[in-house]
Amino acid sequence: GSGDIYIAAMDEMGGGLTNRANRFYRSTDGGNTWTNTYTGPTFPGPGRGASGFFACMFNSPAYWRHQGWGQPAALNGVVHYVYDARNTGTGDPANVFYIRSTDNGVTFSAPFQLNTDTDVTKAQWQPNLSVTAGGSLMAVWYDERERVAGSCQPSSPATPCYRMWARKSGDNGVTWSADDMFSDVVSPLPLQPDPGIVSVYVGDYDYGIPLLNQHLRSWADGRVAINGACQQDAFFDRDPISAGLSVISTTPAC
Repeated sequence: GSGDIYIAAMDEMGGGLTNRANRFYRSTDGGNTWTNTYTGPTFPGPGRGASGFFACMFNSPAYWRHQGWGQPAALNGVVHYVYDARNTGTGDPANVFYIRSTDNGVTFSAPFQLNTDTDVTKAQWQPNLSVTAGGSLMAVWYDERERVAGSCQPSSPATPCYRMWARKSGDNGVTWSADDMFSDVVSPLPLQPDPGIVSVYVGDYDYGIPLLNQHLRSWADGRVAINGACQQDAFFDRDPISAGLSVISTTPAC
């Protein structure tokens, strides 16, 4: 009811595996005027390779474009954001980071890594975020920490690749529970066989939504093979507002 609106943006700079910078914009009059309140430090874009301008999570072939974008959330002047970055020091292709502002998006905390796996060859990417009126915060992302040895290949039903993982906060981002599994199987990497769609597109519009006492999520899942080929199916799940994770159901949406 305050009229405040926040937009999270990203300066993608040179694209590919070059640097990025997060930016925040705030409107205090319902969207009529805007101010760039924050421009963050540069960080390496996530990924293992590139397809033209876009970084990709998989290489040989290039697949699953992702520049590091995440999702913002805000409650009572506290602004939250999750995004993705590469660790050039360890060679880790992608990790999920959280930043928090307590002054309406003017300054932000140092990045806090939400995924706690220790294998620097495994990636976490494309995070989303939601916050409820009661201050329950939930981040969900694609995570390949459980993949078998070797690399994931599009439409290889016998090669488990990724699962959705998540992490929650019950106090508007002050503290976080341990990260945990969200979806119920490790999905193979799905194929994108539609000639009318760019071949590296997957999961671009997965966003988190809170509803009453639940966090709602959908994601691209490849567990259902058709004629031996894993498809980009949309799956859905929901989590109640609680300190830990408690998956209710996993339902294919199509």
